[in-house]
Amino acid sequence: MILAFGFVLSGIIETVGSFGLNGSLISGALALSGIPIGWMVSRTLLAVLLLAAIGVERYMPTARQPSKETAAGLLVVALAAYMTSAAFLAAPAAPVAHAANLLSRPWDLLPAALFLIAAVCFRQRLKNDRDKKDAASLFDHSLFIVASLNVVCHASAVFSRSFSMARFFWRS
Repeated sequence: MILAFGFVLSGIIETVGSFGLNGSLISGALALSGIPIGWMVSRTLLAVLLLAAIGVERYMPTARQPSKETAAGLLVVALAAYMTSAAFLAAPAAPVAHAANLLSRPWDLLPAALFLIAAVCFRQRLKNDRDKKDAASLFDHSLFIVASLNVVCHASAVFSRSFSMARFFWRS
């Protein structure tokens, strides 16, 4: 349930942010070195909620009282969304890519690290399921793949000169 809310909330934030991004690109008001804050919030929120889902699963593995557990899941999502948004909105300025630096976008290391922790936890979960002779579901494998791909994406974004181009694809 936490993951469902996380994917929906992250998708809504990115969709709303893409409308603003598209308008800024059309008007020419957006510098190509600027990174949309909604993008960073949604990606970090998704990583935090993947970790929250892992933590909640360890402490509440079965649904004994569905109404209380639903409320607890909603509370976890709301707190994670609030804290993630507040952390980014409290920043003095929106992130800007510095093309002259080796690490042009160092703030992408935070979501990369969070997704890495989530990928390791999901891999451990898959390994434990294999040791117990329980068949891991396709969803479990998908979560591991999603977390792993996000690690790679954010790690490559660290070297990106702008939000649309990675350093190793373009040299000037």
